[in-house]
Amino acid sequence: MGKILHLENAVLFRKIIKNIVISKGFEVFATANSTEAMEILDKNEINLIITGNVLEDTTGLEFVEKISKSRFSSIPVILLTSTDSLEMREKLFSLGIIDYILKKDITQSRLSTYFDALVAEDSLLQQIRNTNIAVLDDSKFGLEVIKKIFELHAITKVGFFLEPEELLNKSSEYSIFFVDLVMPGISGEEVIVQLRKAKPNCVIIVVSSIQNYRTISNALMYGANDYISKPFDNGMFMARLKANARSYFLYKQLEKKAVTDGLTGLYNHRYICDYVARMIDKKRNEGKTFCVLLMDIDHFKLVNDTYGHQAGDSVLISIARLFIDTFSSEVVCGRYGGEEFLIVLDGMSLANGIIAAETVRKNVEKTSYTEKNLKISISGGILEHSSESAMEIIRKADDLLYKAKKNGRNRIVSE
Repeated sequence: MGKILHLENAVLFRKIIKNIVISKGFEVFATANSTEAMEILDKNEINLIITGNVLEDTTGLEFVEKISKSRFSSIPVILLTSTDSLEMREKLFSLGIIDYILKKDITQSRLSTYFDALVAEDSLLQQIRNTNIAVLDDSKFGLEVIKKIFELHAITKVGFFLEPEELLNKSSEYSIFFVDLVMPGISGEEVIVQLRKAKPNCVIIVVSSIQNYRTISNALMYGANDYISKPFDNGMFMARLKANARSYFLYKQLEKKAVTDGLTGLYNHRYICDYVARMIDKKRNEGKTFCVLLMDIDHFKLVNDTYGHQAGDSVLISIARLFIDTFSSEVVCGRYGGEEFLIVLDGMSLANGIIAAETVRKNVEKTSYTEKNLKISISGGILEHSSESAMEIIRKADDLLYKAKKNGRNRIVSE
């Protein structure tokens, strides 16, 4: 639950704001005193400050000035006032407030915009916390400064590097990179080029004390997403990180949608077939093999005809979830088409692949559904790849699946 600090001398407005904040699912701390407000900030992780301009012991302007010079300067501030002043607006915005609202213009919808943004911002920060970040700087002091910023925001999945070669050797582990431009032995620009080549869609943010526009433009031309000047401002550093991370996560979402089946959440036909081809090339180079399993729900048309297509969709979703829950992370599952599923079992011999397939078959057979008397079974054909092409191995799996159907269904047939 988000936490809002509201400073207001007028009881009526404290009540109005409290009702709006609570209706949006946030917790509110209300006070008319700036000293008490600082105590609240010390004891709670406040997400947003809303302050009036007339307080018991000071003005809203003076309070905002105090906040801007404190460790709470990164907390967004909105000022509510009954009087409009261009001079005050300019002063407050220069101190970093996010909005200046006349009390007569306050509506739930206007304030809700900020509450909704806080929810989205909290989700974004959590995504950042779950993402591996690398920081490269040959200065221990520079690394320590960034480390402190991350600690302040509970960002812990971070690797710190003094040597470019060490980072480049481990670049596959990270998705967001902070790179200093001036490095010993290899330039920051060369590091950027190599990172961009290894991970085309990663985020690369240059950090440097160099202010020359040509240097900045060159860094961006070499493949950096952004440039942050030293010394760092905590608020600006996090704002630039969030802006770049937001774009990165959006791209990853779109990328996932492009390869995902909309109903089941498994990979779609195109991806899973391409994956088989990639696995063939990979295993050929490694001198290893893998198994391919093609499964089909028995009498699925009868399910749709008897219970309706919504029930059929529910069955498909349930079985897809069962695949995910049953198979290990090395197994890649896709919806091949209709009620057929293509499954790639990496690192499994045919014997172990059959055991895994039988486990799934039995789990499907035991699964209960909301529709009365609905029982589902599944058949499968499995083989171990040796030298076939992707098309050939899938065709063979389909032939084995056909045998399973012909031999009575609810069974696994292997080569």
